[in-house]
Amino acid sequence: MKLSDWGEEIRPELQYYHGTTLGQGMEWPKASVMEQNEALRQSVAIHEQLTKMVLNGEDIYTITSAVGKIMNGTVMVEDQSFQPVAYFSPTATTEGRQQPPFATGDIISDWRLRHLAVKLTQENKPVILPSELTKRPITQFVFPVISKMEVIGYVSLIKTEKKLTEHDQMSMEFIVTVFALKMAQDRTVAKTESRLLGDFVLELI
Repeated sequence: MKLSDWGEEIRPELQYYHGTTLGQGMEWPKASVMEQNEALRQSVAIHEQLTKMVLNGEDIYTITSAVGKIMNGTVMVEDQSFQPVAYFSPTATTEGRQQPPFATGDIISDWRLRHLAVKLTQENKPVILPSELTKRPITQFVFPVISKMEVIGYVSLIKTEKKLTEHDQMSMEFIVTVFALKMAQDRTVAKTESRLLGDFVLELI
């Protein structure tokens, strides 16, 4: 499905989608102006590629897989209640839609991570769940997905590295906006289908 197929249904959503500014929640590594410009150029190219996938009607599983391959890491998408929406791991041996082995909500419910839970769920800022706190051999970078000033989900990038490069941080800023667009788009579809189903039931009655 292409953007033109949506008609006016999706246009109100497009003006609202945006991601979280990582500078608010994570330290940026120092880099030269040339390195920053190159990182920005690559990140914009990634954003354009993924946005085109959304507007061409690719499903969220396909987009999540693309993000995982681009970022060379595991990617997990969850809704606002931390229920799994999509998951991709480059090390998985099975094909098709993968299931996450854990939920972010279960991790941040640990009282030792309360300060991070508050930052993520109440302040709507990205957080890092380091291996030292979670007792896992990986670091989880969690980003809230925001649409119309409301958190509609979370995107996690999971890597063995303890920090993201400046390029990775820039890329994730753009990637979060893509997921905001996709998840808002899916919400619009669900609402439209529900309304049409309701109208059909009323006609039958």
